[in-house]
Amino acid sequence: MRGGAFRHRFNLVVPGLNNYTYELFTVQHEIEPYPITVPRGEEFQELYTEEAFVAWLKEELSSRETGRILANLLAQVTS
Repeated sequence: MRGGAFRHRFNLVVPGLNNYTYELFTVQHEIEPYPITVPRGEEFQELYTEEAFVAWLKEELSSRETGRILANLLAQVTS
């Protein structure tokens, strides 16, 4: 990942687990809002428009992996 000026971390915070924090992903960009650099497996991808970023974000948040993480955290809270 290139050395971006701004880095945004998307964290899940679980109050029921003493505010346990799990970082889902990080995105970054220079002083201009685009392109945004996002993780894509072991690589990184640049998104050049808001529409591309929103589509990527929707895909990430609704992914099977994110669902698995949420289910595991919920199981920890309810056990």
